[in-house]
Amino acid sequence: MTISKTPEKLTALYHQLVTKVLPYMPKEGRIHTKIEGLSFYRHDNPNYSLPCVQPLGIVVALQGRKEISLENEHICYEVGQILFIGANISGFAYMPECSFNKPFLGLALEFDFNQLSHLACTLALNNKNMQQHNTPNRIFNLFDANEKLLESLSRLVDTLQEEALIRPLAELIKQEIALRIFHAHPELVTLLKDGTATHKIIETMVWMKQHLQSKNTLSSLAERALMSESAFRQHFRAIVGISPMKFQKQLRLQQARVLILQEKRPIAEAASLVGYESPSQFSREYKRFFGVTAKEDRLE
Repeated sequence: MTISKTPEKLTALYHQLVTKVLPYMPKEGRIHTKIEGLSFYRHDNPNYSLPCVQPLGIVVALQGRKEISLENEHICYEVGQILFIGANISGFAYMPECSFNKPFLGLALEFDFNQLSHLACTLALNNKNMQQHNTPNRIFNLFDANEKLLESLSRLVDTLQEEALIRPLAELIKQEIALRIFHAHPELVTLLKDGTATHKIIETMVWMKQHLQSKNTLSSLAERALMSESAFRQHFRAIVGISPMKFQKQLRLQQARVLILQEKRPIAEAASLVGYESPSQFSREYKRFFGVTAKEDRLE
């Protein structure tokens, strides 16, 4: 859905959000705002291989179109759509239509897994209709934006101007945003309900993202998920599309590339931060995955 096809009120809300976000993004890049989990993106030049690690949360195109390539999925979203991601995923992002005069502008809002899981369980207990939905067969969902959700996002951005109340106000509005998403799309509640196999896999994925330096094995990850190795491997592959250990390697390499290219960290530091003890191993695996060495990648 493009902005030209959205109702007049939605169009006005998108323009309002662009007006509010643009002053924070005078140049290309990404900024983490003072609100925990809220980031803004700006891209002025079309690119074809920008690494991305998308955490549990939502991403919104405020201006332009964005494509994300995962292991076996290709997602395209634009103004008028919101992408909900139920767990940490890594891939490559593409913004094929952007320029300095009309940059791609995006907003990402990360949710705390435990808080979102608790909210999902509470909603499921209090609303029998939410218990009747089958668990989605993938950990992301693309849906159309609505006025109430965009208004909530706009108010969240507004809290950046209220220094004294920014934290408590932002937490309340973030909870409201999650509630509105679950209310409009109750099938997403089943992704995060405690006790399900999907919940255990997502919880493990979140933990893996938070502990990139941990020396994980299939056995230790299965134990963390309270599953047998075979059951864990089977459920993980069904939900994510790849094996747990391949996911871990890709997540580490993608996060390292983000640190090197976007945060300008030294290559050795980036490798260490994502769990590599051997620089030569990191160099080999980086080149095998991305087709160039980290040093060559930085120079391009």
